[in-house]
Amino acid sequence: YTNFNKTKQLFEMIQDTSVNFLIGANLLLSVLGAFLTHHLIKDMSYLFIKANLSGRDLSKKDKRRIPEAMGAIASAVYLIVMFLFIPVPFLSKYVSNSTIFSDTPVNTSSFDSLNNAVSYELVNYLAAMLSICCMIFLGFADDVLDLRWRHKLLLPTLASLPLLMVYILSGDSTWVTVPHFDFVCDMLSSQFGPLTFQQITDRDGLPFDLWRLCPRGQPINLSFFFYVYILLLAVFCTNAINILAGINGLEVGQSVIISACILVYSMLQIPNVTMDSLTLFRFSVTCPFLGVSLALLWHNWYPARVFVGDTYCNFAGMVLAVIGILGHFSKTLLLFFIPQILNFILSIPQLFGWIPCPRHRLPKWNETTNLLGMSYTGPFKIASLPTMGRVSFKLLTAFRLVHVKTEQGK
Repeated sequence: YTNFNKTKQLFEMIQDTSVNFLIGANLLLSVLGAFLTHHLIKDMSYLFIKANLSGRDLSKKDKRRIPEAMGAIASAVYLIVMFLFIPVPFLSKYVSNSTIFSDTPVNTSSFDSLNNAVSYELVNYLAAMLSICCMIFLGFADDVLDLRWRHKLLLPTLASLPLLMVYILSGDSTWVTVPHFDFVCDMLSSQFGPLTFQQITDRDGLPFDLWRLCPRGQPINLSFFFYVYILLLAVFCTNAINILAGINGLEVGQSVIISACILVYSMLQIPNVTMDSLTLFRFSVTCPFLGVSLALLWHNWYPARVFVGDTYCNFAGMVLAVIGILGHFSKTLLLFFIPQILNFILSIPQLFGWIPCPRHRLPKWNETTNLLGMSYTGPFKIASLPTMGRVSFKLLTAFRLVHVKTEQGK
């Protein structure tokens, strides 16, 4: 019955003339963006090779030079599409409320209320474009200058500040609702008794408020920690796409899958009337991104004719972070990033320098079978590793998450 009501709301929403016009305009611009990206990549690839933005595919016998950083074209087209679309929803509201072709006097109070509503939505779009532009600049700088990892952690944090400021100044909620973990609550109740929030903080021997971890579906105000989570989410998204890479079509492919899941989620989770703008925001930001990504994937699919570069990885990560933060489903977004989260956890020992890590962690190509296999780090002695390196090495070996070769004590 609940799904039937959501489906009914979806059709009622699409039947609305203004919403139908906005969705149609966004879809049209997305298709045009995909068409433009596809042809620009074909026509401008030689310019990247001429500018020495090219490389060789280490996983193929053919060692001809392939243009890199083609994510710059996809991201540029995406910005053009979004800049053309952003005026559409707001100009349509002004035209529908305007009396320029009417003999009746202008009601300034109606325009004041309209300005307040439009300003809130417009600021979201502009802040999103500002953060995305910053990450595109960082990604292209990384392709050209080969930035270090400390820069890749600092600059995304600064680029996400516009998102954080808009979220704070808009008065958006920092409350989250945890699931009903009844078995955990029963276990704590049997151990500490049926305590309330105030009583649990007065008890001795408890290092923190355990009861707040399972308040039986009641909301929790994370306050300042939620803003920290937003910053960390933006940094994680921009680097997660970049870390899980190295195979033709992998960077763009995972972005296409995640953005497609976001579109399906947005259409299924049709909210009430007061939240329709969030659904339209997620749709209007995701659809053009999916269009340009599909066009880029066509050229980056095996065997790749172009490389996307760090420009696309940073661009895609920030777009997904913007959708999650300003689209108000930053927690659900992490469910779509489960493969990237697992890859990040597995990569922690090498990312933090506890275990030797090659510059590019690419799969190893077998010239005989023409297949990809596991790659190995350089030889090292376990005793020479730092404490965290030895601990992580033992854990990864115990759970058989790594393959170890031993030779001459190394």
